[in-house]
Amino acid sequence: PDVATPITLSVIDAMLDALFNPLFRLMCMDRGSHPIYGLVAGRVYFNANPWGSIFRNLHVTEKIDLMKGTGSHKDLQKALEGLQNASEEDLPDLKFNRLKFYLKIPLILIGSLGHTPEKGRWILAKVGAENEKWSRIDPSSLTVEEITMVCREIMTDFSELLSHVLYLFSMISAILMLDMICYRWFPDGRAKSGKLLAGMGGMVDATAGLDIWRLASSAHSDNHVKDLILSDNDWNTIEGKLSQTESGREFLDRWNQFMLRHGHHCRAELELFNKRWSETPDYILKFVRSHMIQMGEVNPVHNFEKAAKQRRQLEKQCRKQLKNPIKRMIFNHLLIRAQSGSVFRENVKSEVIKLLTAKRKMLLELGKRLCDKGVLENEDDIFFLRYEEIAPVVNNNADFDIHEVIKTRRAEYDKNRSITPPDVVFGQFDPDTYTPEKVDEQAEVLQGFGVSPGTATGKARVILRADTEEQLLAGEILVAPFTDPGWTPYFVPAAAIVMDEGGVFSHGSIVAREYGLPAVVNVGNATRIIKTGQTIQVDGTRGEVRILQ
Repeated sequence: PDVATPITLSVIDAMLDALFNPLFRLMCMDRGSHPIYGLVAGRVYFNANPWGSIFRNLHVTEKIDLMKGTGSHKDLQKALEGLQNASEEDLPDLKFNRLKFYLKIPLILIGSLGHTPEKGRWILAKVGAENEKWSRIDPSSLTVEEITMVCREIMTDFSELLSHVLYLFSMISAILMLDMICYRWFPDGRAKSGKLLAGMGGMVDATAGLDIWRLASSAHSDNHVKDLILSDNDWNTIEGKLSQTESGREFLDRWNQFMLRHGHHCRAELELFNKRWSETPDYILKFVRSHMIQMGEVNPVHNFEKAAKQRRQLEKQCRKQLKNPIKRMIFNHLLIRAQSGSVFRENVKSEVIKLLTAKRKMLLELGKRLCDKGVLENEDDIFFLRYEEIAPVVNNNADFDIHEVIKTRRAEYDKNRSITPPDVVFGQFDPDTYTPEKVDEQAEVLQGFGVSPGTATGKARVILRADTEEQLLAGEILVAPFTDPGWTPYFVPAAAIVMDEGGVFSHGSIVAREYGLPAVVNVGNATRIIKTGQTIQVDGTRGEVRILQ
C-alpha cells in the first residue's frame, strides 16, 4: 500500500520469483521476460497481462465468473473486462504446452494428496525453530562482516520458506472448493462456507487482537496497574513505575510475552523500513487504553468462543444433511483442508514477517556501524540500498557514489509519498495529469464482495491508516482502504468490516471469518462515500453495504 524502499524491493523481487515461478512451471507455461509487477509512484503493482494470458489458456473465465469478486470497484471491473476481451496480440505469449499440462493433471492431483495438515504443521515447526535461532542473536555482538553474513543466511531461509508455495496454494484452494460444494449442496450454502471457517483458533495474527484485549482486561482488574496505564504518560515512563510493584511486574511479564509473540507485526509489514510493534510500544498502549475504557461493552474472547461453538454445531448439521456417504466424505476432506489452509496461510505469513523483522534488526545495527564510519550519512540510509549492494558497500568496493545514490533515492521516495495513485493503472501513470474519479456521494447502496457472512448494523468509523491515533469504539463498523495484520487490533471491538479492496484470501477476510464478523471487500470508494458516524448495514453474505442514516 505504501512507497517501497530499495531494500524492500529487492526482497519483493526474490519473493515474487519464488512464489510464482513454480506456479508457471506447474501450469507448463514459460513466463520468459514478462514482469510480474511494475512500479507506480514507487508502489508495487501486479502486472495484469500475464494473468489475462493464464485465464485465456486455462479457459478460467469460461468456467468461473471472476466479475463477482470485483464488487463495485469500477477499475477492477474495467481491468477484468479488458483482459477478457483482449486479443491474442494484446496478451503475452507464455508458451503454454497444453498437451504436457493435461498429461500432468493426474500427477498434480496425486501430489496434492501429500499436502496434508500434518505437513503444514511440520513446515511451521521447522521455520519457527529457525526464527527462534535468529531472534536470540544480538546484532550488537557481531562484526559488520558477521552481520552481512547473517543477512545472507536469513535470505536463504526466506527462499526456503517460499519454496513451500505449492503447498500453500493447494491448501487455500480447498477454501474455494468448500465454498463451491456448500453453494451446490446446501440451502444458503455461501453463508455456511464462511461460518465453517470461524473460530478455528491457533491463528497467530487473529490471536494478537484477542491478546491485546486480554492485556487490557488484566490491567483493568488491578487498580494500581489500571491507574498507571490510563495515565497520560508514555510507555517508557509507565514501564519504570510498573517495575516497582509485584502486580506491575506481573503485568510487565504479560506485556513482554505479548511482544515476544506478536511484536514483529506492524502496518504494511513487508516494508523493512517500517518500525515494528516491539519498537513502538505506545502504539499498542493506545489499544490497551481504549479497550480498558470500553471494558464491559464488548468481550471478544466470548464472541470468539461463541463463533467457534456455532461452527462446530454447523459442521455436525452439514454432515447430517449429506445423506450420500461419498458427498459426506468429500465435504469432510475439503473442510479439514480449508480450515487448516486458512490457519496455515496466516501463520506462514507471520513466520515470513518474523524473518524480515530479524533482517531489519541486523540492518539497523549495520546502518549504525556504517554511519559511525562515515560510509552512510544517516543510520536508516541502509534501507535505501538494494540487498545486493550492501556487501560492496560494507567491503568498500561499491562502483557507485553511495551518498549521491542514497540522496537521489530518498528524494524520489519523498516525492512518491506525496502522490496517491489509483488502485488500477492502465498504461503509463502520470501523476501530473491524474485526476481522481468523482464518486457518487449520495449513493445509499454499495455493492462489494462478501467474504465473511452475516449482517450487522452500526455507526461507521472510517480509518485510512492503521498508524494514527484514531480508535474504533465498541459496536462500530470499520471502514478501511485495506487491512493487514497491523489492522488486527481494530477488529476486536468491530461489529463488521468494510474495505475498498480485498479478496477471499486477504488477511482481513480471513480474520473477519475467524472472529465471525460480517465483512465486505472491493466496495471501491467506500472510504470516500461513507462518513464516520453514519449508520450503515453490512451484509457479508450478499456483499452489500447500505447507508441507512
